[in-house]
Amino acid sequence: HSVNKEHDLKLVQVFVSHSWNENFDEFVTSIETAFATWPEKPNLWICVTALMQSTDPSAVSAQVGTGIDPSKAPFTRAMARAEKLLIVRNSNDDIYSRIWCCWELYIAKKLGLVEKPGALVIVGPPSLDSHVDIAASCASYPEDKHKILEHVIKQENGCDEINAVLARVKGFARSRM
Repeated sequence: HSVNKEHDLKLVQVFVSHSWNENFDEFVTSIETAFATWPEKPNLWICVTALMQSTDPSAVSAQVGTGIDPSKAPFTRAMARAEKLLIVRNSNDDIYSRIWCCWELYIAKKLGLVEKPGALVIVGPPSLDSHVDIAASCASYPEDKHKILEHVIKQENGCDEINAVLARVKGFARSRM
């Protein structure tokens, strides 16, 4: 279900991974394009609409903060319930310059969404920069980056596994995998 406190909770069908630095019109157009041929539109989990937005860093941190384990974050819980992952690239920046976007793809890989036919949908312009390195990504809160990297590095293939997936997605032409 969506991470929402309203009475009518919806099942998360598609988790939308995107950068907060995108042009909103471009973002909406990319989502509309992704589902233009679907007769029934899916329920989307989009952090900007599913989570409280605030200019108060402590309010955001209390809601999104990773604590010791980023697998407890709302992003991770929502992804675990999703049937598909929609990656919305944009013309403003490389979404994988942001640690949370890298984390979302990492979790999708762990959940099998990257390899599952039809579960990974990529829209928006491909990045012109082919460089990938989760360790070089940024976070609004340095502690988030530290906790995410700490978690990824402890895994069997560490950063190498996610960097390989990041490279594959970054270079993918505008279409579905």
